[in-house]
Amino acid sequence: MPQRQSPSEASTRPSLERVKPSLRGSAREMTALEEELRAVINRCSAENGSDTPDFLLAGYLVSCLEAFDVAVRQREIWYGRGPKPVDPPSSSSFE
Repeated sequence: MPQRQSPSEASTRPSLERVKPSLRGSAREMTALEEELRAVINRCSAENGSDTPDFLLAGYLVSCLEAFDVAVRQREIWYGRGPKPVDPPSSSSFE
């Protein structure tokens, strides 16, 4: 269980909102998919097991999907079937 911080320690710690962009590597906006994943992770308290902020887990999951897309394209090239262009799903397909 994390130790509680004194009020003076807590006030010197940067707020999560200020830390988010630097942890994400840039100040870009979250994609619709990342935001949906973040919301679901938060709603289900799925971040509790690792004590990792929901936005980091959402970014990680999106990165996993992107890596899998690359692997599938490489597999298709390996089998001589050629890469197939894939359009990312629209945000409306997740509603």
